[in-house]
Amino acid sequence: WEFMSTANFLVGNILYDVRLVGTDYVLHEHNPPSNILGSDKVISMSNGDQLCIICPDVTAQFNAYIFDGTSTVAISDADFDGPVAHGCFIDGFFVFIKANSNKFFISDLRDGLAYDALDYATAESDPDNLKACAVLGGILYLFGEFTFEQWRSEAQGAGFPFVKASVG
Repeated sequence: WEFMSTANFLVGNILYDVRLVGTDYVLHEHNPPSNILGSDKVISMSNGDQLCIICPDVTAQFNAYIFDGTSTVAISDADFDGPVAHGCFIDGFFVFIKANSNKFFISDLRDGLAYDALDYATAESDPDNLKACAVLGGILYLFGEFTFEQWRSEAQGAGFPFVKASVG
């Protein structure tokens, strides 16, 4: 992943970057080591200051990590409603798909380490388990096993900032 103008990648459970030293590119292991759990493909997203890495094959509540350019920590906020199956980034929020459910939830604004238990919604037009999310044209798409829904963010004060988008 390109993050903070550097190529970052995961090998095993260690996060590395590639740095230019003199005229050579060298592999650099982040210190302290990341020790990211999981053994399958990961999902990543960035808010510009933080790189979030999700390990969907890990069934523990805290199966996502934040790398801030210096260190990698597991998301451990008690309101993080994992395990999560997928995620994306839109309008300052990390969006997470709760595994085996139709629920999605968000981080605090521009902070992938902080969560509010009330910042969630469910895809209910034709309920099925959500599998993935993506952003296109400022719209959040939630993909279920058989259906999808569109949500958009609305500037508002307190409360959950996403509303179901009208299809038309």
